[in-house]
Amino acid sequence: MRRQADASRAHVLRAAQHLLMARGPGALKLKDIAAEAGVTAGNILHHFGTIEGVQRALIARMARDVADKAIAIAQGTGTNEMRMAQGLDALFAVFADPAAARLAGWLALREEADSLEEVQKALTDALDAIQSADRDRQDRTRSPDEVRAFVITGVITALGAGLFGPSLSTLVGEHETYARDIAREMLRRASLTPPGWTKRPPADGDPSS
Repeated sequence: MRRQADASRAHVLRAAQHLLMARGPGALKLKDIAAEAGVTAGNILHHFGTIEGVQRALIARMARDVADKAIAIAQGTGTNEMRMAQGLDALFAVFADPAAARLAGWLALREEADSLEEVQKALTDALDAIQSADRDRQDRTRSPDEVRAFVITGVITALGAGLFGPSLSTLVGEHETYARDIAREMLRRASLTPPGWTKRPPADGDPSS
């Protein structure tokens, strides 16, 4: 029964993700998701409780997909440069998409503690795996804090590119993906620069800063 329920949830979330990418967050309505998935609205509510439950589960699923890819890349073979490029591709493919970024932003702005709990867990798992893999490598050049800072900066940058990139690109007379492309390229270049610090940056108001 549990396996069947998990399969049903996954089916609904695949349908919801297709709608999100094709038509944006406004398409994530109960009747639209039910029609896309070929199930009843009651079936969706049985598994997720509310439409907000579907939205939370969807962004968590997308974050988990990115985290799993990042973990596989970190534990894989290849140079640091190759692994970093692959990780950025995986991150930007999901969260630099305007629809996904808008949904993540909307959930964050609601300031519900449980809205992004699964996203936080996925990010933490990815960070732990990346730092662990990095510690074991002979070609390690960066401290754990630098790796952590780069990953967090990558997530923020991808979401920002998804939320504001298209409109900013248009405003400066460039093609729609211009801001996204340069953001990714700047991160790629930053990943190749020599290590810049070995400790956490000081917090605002820290007298030692």
